[in-house]
Amino acid sequence: MNGAGLIAFTITAALYGIISGQVLAYLRRNCRDRLALKVMVVVIWGLESAHVVFTSISTWRWAIVHHANPISAYLISWDVPAAQATMNFSIAMVQYIWIMRIWKLNLSRYRSVMAICMLALLAIDTVLAAAWAGLVFFAKGKPLHHLRALVWVAPATLSIQILNDVLATSMLFLALHRTGIHRGNALITKVLVYSLNTGFLTCISAIAILVAWLDYPSYCQAVWLATSKIYAISLLAMLNWRPARTTETDTGGGGFELTTIAGEMWNT
Repeated sequence: MNGAGLIAFTITAALYGIISGQVLAYLRRNCRDRLALKVMVVVIWGLESAHVVFTSISTWRWAIVHHANPISAYLISWDVPAAQATMNFSIAMVQYIWIMRIWKLNLSRYRSVMAICMLALLAIDTVLAAAWAGLVFFAKGKPLHHLRALVWVAPATLSIQILNDVLATSMLFLALHRTGIHRGNALITKVLVYSLNTGFLTCISAIAILVAWLDYPSYCQAVWLATSKIYAISLLAMLNWRPARTTETDTGGGGFELTTIAGEMWNT
């Protein structure tokens, strides 16, 4: 960690505050989401909380215990793999929710094949992330060069995340051109456009991390910290964007609940 890492840690703490506020707002809403989705949101918040705790320990160890000694940054400590594992598991859960909801919304006949491929990539990505975190944990106290032979694991994990983001965004783009009930099309289109924007944002974030890892490794951790919360924030923002269950709007002769249509994207 360096000065950029400290700035990134500050940004991470601020983004975690946004996540906590979004989770609280979501749980207080009177929405039709099933219990499974609500439990997953709470689990994601728990993983994000653990990630902030482990990152705080890492920052304290580097800045206070080792007095910002650059040499200490090259010694592996247990908090580093713990933070990596919780962050990657949180991203995996967010991507899983997106995959299943996009699968339900997309009417393409190839949607099941694409969803299965994306879930397989997600499983591979999770296994790689867990294996990397485990290897780093068992190498704690040793210099980083002990893991030089496994340096390909982190870029591979990021590449799979980017591929899944691209596939999810592509499925959303295809779903945007669907045909259906005219009264619901405007709302569904609005939901899809919002989702596309968040998909592009997560893609750009993952690509920025990968570029930093390949070209600027000393700043990679800072970029990773600053952008890792984008996934959870985008999902929670999408969930909280939907009007509450009691909200109604008039279209011509009568009213209908907005969540009747928008909620279809999230309920299985």
